[in-house]
Amino acid sequence: MELTRRAAPNVGLPMDTSIPSQNMDSILNRNTPAASIYQKSLNLLDKLACIDGFETYLKSLLEDTTRDAKNGTPYLNPIQLLWDTFRQGTSLCVIYNALQPVEPL
Repeated sequence: MELTRRAAPNVGLPMDTSIPSQNMDSILNRNTPAASIYQKSLNLLDKLACIDGFETYLKSLLEDTTRDAKNGTPYLNPIQLLWDTFRQGTSLCVIYNALQPVEPL
């Protein structure tokens, strides 16, 4: 087997410094979301409180038990509060009925 040397590139020529054409929508070039999931959850809780009949589901979790169902601590996380509220199931029916369907639940 014989090794051969390659010719060295021309060092004296200027390099092309233009940006290669590539997909500019890569994950590194995207803007970050304006609000975190924490902030979005707080906004959703505010909107859900405006639905007639839904506030009772939020109050039942906050006032009656004042405890996170998972580990018995007070609700400090709006995401967990939303999860426990929707887990009840009947709260989802209130949202559905707020859309005024032909046949409410």
